Amino acid sequence: MANWKKQIRGCFGNVDHKFANYPSDRKRAAKMLGDAIEQGVSYKEYCKGIKDWLRKQLQNADAQTAKDILKSEMKKVRKISTYFP
Repeated sequence: MANWKKQIRGCFGNVDHKFANYPSDRKRAAKMLGDAIEQGVSYKEYCKGIKDWLRKQLQNADAQTAKDILKSEMKKVRKISTYFP
């Protein structure tokens, strides 16, 4: 079982920063969430860890673009039923 935070990158598109947008990304997102649960990570900590990672990836984007991506992709992160069976 890998540290769940090390799996975040694999759940996002490399260019578009879309979360669990493809079947392989959804599979990795499900594994990441499962590992986080096994590691005793709270839902709040899980979301914060992903948001912090995504914010770092967007640090060179203009402010409005970064805000829009953060909002849309964190909405997907919180909708667990789309990637966790």
